[in-house]
Amino acid sequence: IVTSDWSSDVCSPILTWMIRQDKEKRAATLCTDLNTLTYNETLTGTAQFSDYNNSNPIQKIKTRMQTLHLQGGKKPNTIIFSAPAWCTTSEHPQVLDRAPNYNRSTLGVNQETFKEILKQSGIPIENVIVAESTYNTAAEGATDSFSYIWGNGYIILCYIDPSALNSSMKKTLGVCFTPKYLDGIFTKKY
Repeated sequence: IVTSDWSSDVCSPILTWMIRQDKEKRAATLCTDLNTLTYNETLTGTAQFSDYNNSNPIQKIKTRMQTLHLQGGKKPNTIIFSAPAWCTTSEHPQVLDRAPNYNRSTLGVNQETFKEILKQSGIPIENVIVAESTYNTAAEGATDSFSYIWGNGYIILCYIDPSALNSSMKKTLGVCFTPKYLDGIFTKKY
């Protein structure tokens, strides 16, 4: 793709961005594959967080934390929201009611406030991540059409081993991807 008109200063950031976007798309595909996520739950009807009168996101997250803890022996320490799921959850009345000194003139809580709300509810989450990356799904030459890489309605609870950052031998979400899952790309640390 590099032409003689492009300098390395322009090309390098673009290619780096493309490689990172590709890795994120493949990681998102893996992490949202229902064959990979064996302990998944699809919320329907009044359980959906968009049903502000009947759903309870804090209780649902707490219940799922317990389920995952019993299945894997470790409590999830990270929660990843797709951008639309974060919008709905951060503006949920059950969440807003638990926010200390919340200013009602603004919409939604931020990630740090949400982490504190979870902590006060007995949910020890260390990382609240909102996956807002987008990509162009249109064919070359067609009008741009952007979608979220992490989809529209995913909330992923996972355990990320903090000590894995110091060891290439530990595999954990977000640190070590292997060729088996990402078609030949291997990184010791990510």
